[in-house]
Amino acid sequence: MGLHLESVFEGSLTSADWAALAAGTGDEQRFLNRNWYDSWNEAYLPKRGMRGPVRYLVTRDARGTVLGTLPYVVVRLAGLRILSLAGFYYPLRGIPMLAAHQEEVGRSMAMTLASSRWAAALRLGPVAGDDAAARTLVEALRAHGWSLEDIDHGAQQIVPLPPTFDEFSGQLGRNLRRNLRKGVNRMRRDGEVELRAFRGLGASEWDQVVEDVARVEAHSWLATDRSGSPRFEGERNQRFWKRLLSDPEAGRSAGAWLLYFNGEAVAFTFAIDSGPCRYNFAGQHAEAVDRYDTGWIVDRDLFEDAIDGHGMTSVNLGDGWAHYKRRWGAVSGAHLRDYFVFPPGGKGRLLHLAAHTRQRLAAWAQRIRQLGANGL
Repeated sequence: MGLHLESVFEGSLTSADWAALAAGTGDEQRFLNRNWYDSWNEAYLPKRGMRGPVRYLVTRDARGTVLGTLPYVVVRLAGLRILSLAGFYYPLRGIPMLAAHQEEVGRSMAMTLASSRWAAALRLGPVAGDDAAARTLVEALRAHGWSLEDIDHGAQQIVPLPPTFDEFSGQLGRNLRRNLRKGVNRMRRDGEVELRAFRGLGASEWDQVVEDVARVEAHSWLATDRSGSPRFEGERNQRFWKRLLSDPEAGRSAGAWLLYFNGEAVAFTFAIDSGPCRYNFAGQHAEAVDRYDTGWIVDRDLFEDAIDGHGMTSVNLGDGWAHYKRRWGAVSGAHLRDYFVFPPGGKGRLLHLAAHTRQRLAAWAQRIRQLGANGL
């Protein structure tokens, strides 16, 4: 006999509700918790038609225990209401859901979404392509007649970690090991060098680290290249990280490695641990120290700490910059995907057609840019 589940739209979840979810959510998505969504809500909403606050579609069993939740915000686009999965876009979004009941919860959520009819579309992304919770919900909606536009944002780059750092170091190319030594030695000849690791800090200490990291971003290539997306520099980003890291649990799971040159922060790498996986959120260096290969220097310490310090089994370096990441031994993991799901009916078909056409045009534009870059 199956579970009796009910999915309803609720304004918020209690601490007890989140505790019930944490007990059965996959280890690599433990960071998708109450503090994560509250911090994102306070820092980034409202923005670009995206209205707050974050709300929740909640699935409970007959005893009232939460088995899953879809955190969402409403996006207004051309007079239409789109329900969009909430949360920081990097490293990925997700649907907190008990792993043991994903199929039942997905079907229950889909039934409620299909019968509500108040949203013109649903956006689930970016999520990992192997995210069983997201896929289960998408397939359950398709069983109700909804149509899907699936957008591929490229593969995540994952570094599998051996048991010891000595073994990991031995796997690196000879050129990389030589460049690491050369970069540090050149810096020491030219000035005072200090590499500092920050973990388990209190709120005020994290505030200072976040400000140092933001200053590095402000002097990196991101300051002049519009194609980049600062993750720490700027008022909203600062508000998110300071709010998030004021929580003791987040403060314990976060880590930052900063390189100081003549007393100034010039390079960093920043990560959050979730179960056996370390998510490398960002790493940048000031353009003034380009010649020293500072990115390699701080990333080396991140890997050593992950292996010998915390016994991690993988580091997720996110998508993009595959050539750089593969020098650390990264392999292609699950692709990041955006699932746009449209309800049946004339309006849904038109919106799906518009989304599909827009995606095809974007793909053509990218192809034309690549041809131009290759001189064709």
